[in-house]
Amino acid sequence: MKSDGNLVVLDGENNEVWSSNISVSIKNSQAVLRNDGNLVLLDRETNKEIWKTFEHPTDTYLPGMKVPASSGSGIGKDPTFRAWKSDKDPSFGNYTMSVDSEASPQIVIMEGEKRRWRSGYWDGRVFSGVPNMTGSYLFGFRLNTDDKGERYFVYEALNSSDKIRFQIGYDGF
Repeated sequence: MKSDGNLVVLDGENNEVWSSNISVSIKNSQAVLRNDGNLVLLDRETNKEIWKTFEHPTDTYLPGMKVPASSGSGIGKDPTFRAWKSDKDPSFGNYTMSVDSEASPQIVIMEGEKRRWRSGYWDGRVFSGVPNMTGSYLFGFRLNTDDKGERYFVYEALNSSDKIRFQIGYDGF
């Protein structure tokens, strides 16, 4: 933790390689790893969440994360998930995954500006282009709308004891 309350990652030579980059200075912050995998930065005085990984995803989608699905985002615009450069290099690679909401929402994987894969349209229960996805699928995907009118996907494992994650690999899969 830095004195301004930011969570930082340092390399072996004490150089900052990553920061939570919060915009307000917090004198007494604390990092907490929640049971759902969400790493949260708290203001200890107010117990208010200042920053959380679920709002800044990288290559991994965990149960409970909200994936934006509002119209107007366009194919590959403002990607939600970014693949690593390689299996050992976590810097951003060539592939991204996001929701295309131009019509009925669908998940797309892009390589730069080129669409490499799509899930097929969401029909309210499943993504039509995923052959093994049925109404009794192992994951409970839902398309929700928040109080601001923004749509988002969320999923929960049907069995809460299951440890599940989706990840876009450095190779786009």
